[in-house]
Amino acid sequence: METLLDWVTPRTLLAAAGFVALLLGADRYGGHALQWYDLWRHPAVGPATGGEDITADLERQRSAHFRALHARVSGEIAAARAKGLDVGSLQQTADSMLAFDTPRYRAAAIDRLNKLRLAVPQAPETVRTATLDEPENDDVPTPKAVRARPR
Repeated sequence: METLLDWVTPRTLLAAAGFVALLLGADRYGGHALQWYDLWRHPAVGPATGGEDITADLERQRSAHFRALHARVSGEIAAARAKGLDVGSLQQTADSMLAFDTPRYRAAAIDRLNKLRLAVPQAPETVRTATLDEPENDDVPTPKAVRARPR
């Protein structure tokens, strides 16, 4: 016990407080030293060059995809109009979507065109029920069985 009391002096308390402060400082600011070392070992190269043409190509492809979707929707509207169905102002709505052919609004415009595609009226299909007197019309040929070679 006396040894413990001999160690409790202002000098050892100051050393212990300094050690605790050093540990807390290392925990708080140790990342700065590691970051500085990493920057020193691997300096920044600068902005990458040559990516503009790749970005431009991607934007061109996305725009072409959007315009092809617009052409498909316009074709479906024209086909519905040719069948005599009431399409209303669907073509004007589809044409107004072309103004949104920008990277910021393209996803929303594609979504709207797809919803507009669902709104195009379709002619009802004429169907009839099959009777029992009709012969089965199985024109699908069955494949020939081929025996596998033994290994």
